Amino acid sequence: MITSKMPLELQLAIVGYLDPLDIFYLQLTCKHLYDLIEDSAEMVWRNCLNQHCLRNGLFWPSFAHLTTVAEYKHAATAPLRFSTAYHRASKNDSVLEKRCTRLQFPTTYTTDSMILDIHLIPGGRFLATFSDNGTMSIWDLRLAPKLEMVLSMPLECFHGVAYSNVVDCDKVHILYELDLEIPAAYTATPPEDTAMTTHEFVELSFSVEDHKFHAQSSGRFSLIRSSETQIQAHSVMGDKIISLVDDVTIVWDHKHDVYAGWKLGGVSTPSEIFCNEGYIIYITNEGVQGITFPEYVPVTNEFVTLASLAETVRTPTFSIPFERPYDLARTDSVPNLAWGSDICVPVGSDRQFVFDIRESSFTESRSGEPIPQDIINSNEFEDSQLTGTLSIHRYALKYHSQSPSSSSLSFIGTTTHTMPYEGINYPQCYPAKYLSACYYQWCDGPQSTVTVWSDPGGYVAGWPDSGHSGVFMSLVDGKERMAGGEVEIVPLVHPHEVANETFLVEKALCPATAKGVLMWAADPDSDEWEGPWEWFDLFDVV
Repeated sequence: MITSKMPLELQLAIVGYLDPLDIFYLQLTCKHLYDLIEDSAEMVWRNCLNQHCLRNGLFWPSFAHLTTVAEYKHAATAPLRFSTAYHRASKNDSVLEKRCTRLQFPTTYTTDSMILDIHLIPGGRFLATFSDNGTMSIWDLRLAPKLEMVLSMPLECFHGVAYSNVVDCDKVHILYELDLEIPAAYTATPPEDTAMTTHEFVELSFSVEDHKFHAQSSGRFSLIRSSETQIQAHSVMGDKIISLVDDVTIVWDHKHDVYAGWKLGGVSTPSEIFCNEGYIIYITNEGVQGITFPEYVPVTNEFVTLASLAETVRTPTFSIPFERPYDLARTDSVPNLAWGSDICVPVGSDRQFVFDIRESSFTESRSGEPIPQDIINSNEFEDSQLTGTLSIHRYALKYHSQSPSSSSLSFIGTTTHTMPYEGINYPQCYPAKYLSACYYQWCDGPQSTVTVWSDPGGYVAGWPDSGHSGVFMSLVDGKERMAGGEVEIVPLVHPHEVANETFLVEKALCPATAKGVLMWAADPDSDEWEGPWEWFDLFDVV
């Protein structure tokens, strides 16, 4: 055999770039390769886990405690378990099978504060909690249900997490929003017509030696804007934080405390932003637009106004059109929009940059005549009169760093997302009309992605006795091609799992490690509830 004539180091180096399934299949080919992998199992599976972290943007310290071949293999094969569980649930029209553990926070912690928000750091081992007493805490879930606090950091006037990302597999970046009063120095418009958004940036790193997180905060940026505007998207590139507020882009360099801003002209309002060292890249109705970073000015006041930034209008440096225009919008209702977990990965020339576009379309059930989206939003038709289609269009951008205008855009394909209706009282149009993507992450690389769907309108007609809407998920991993492009949306949390007088507050999912955390709470107005007011379940997909 040719491989047996190669040096062992070279053979193992090749094996080190394979994913778990390829390693399993390789062992079945011949006794030589089976023995090669078994004799070097610790190195093979540790390298496989390392590639898994690089491929899916996982926090490597999450696995620093692993020491055995079985542990490395179990961690590296998590996407296979998640994918298998999803396809089993899809085939059986059942909820995603998971094993839950009720987390036990120290009583001193839960007595003195209430948790407002959670974030599961990609890697599945560390949970960040944000409390009403102005504290961010990081918990080690390794010995769940018991938790070990590995960081406690004061946060002034915490309002919510705007962005988080793992960088270089060993650092965590968190951009959070503060709830601060508009400074008295601002007198331009009545306070009731304005809002102020203040962001602060934190970098977290983990020390294996002392088993603690270390946090470094750098900078604060306040933007005064009309209360009618929306912060639609964030992206981070090095020290630069890019925010999209309607059609205005703000770039804040938190390390040097300088900024720039402009209104994007010549195209429709962007739906999503990405970036690299040289360009900010927008997804608009027309296609992909790129614009260079401008000159910056120092932050000299307590705040910057959106109106002053909108006075500068810039047009795209390069444009790559879709084969047809879309109608993308970020609104309070369920919108058509673009998204991609690639948002945390710089757009580079070393690989294709993948993103998706959500699009709903409707027809009148009897006549089959198309119905425009604005008519749907006006509720002129009953749900029973509508036939809806929820489509996800996937694109790949091949970026040319030397000549960005020569970059190309490829259409990969369209998947139709459906739900099982047997025994469920949902209308046929439910996914297209009511489901919004609230979470999107890789399961096993950019071509294998999980979308978590929620119902922001709280449609509960399917379970009138429970009064709760569910949380759903879908997986696009290539297998849908065998089903004619159909992808089934399966329940992550079925409404029947939600007890009366309680509700699901937040969900955090890491498909690449087959783990997640559910944050529950009791109805504060309930006179019958006798349990805790909030609790948390760690789950492993099985």
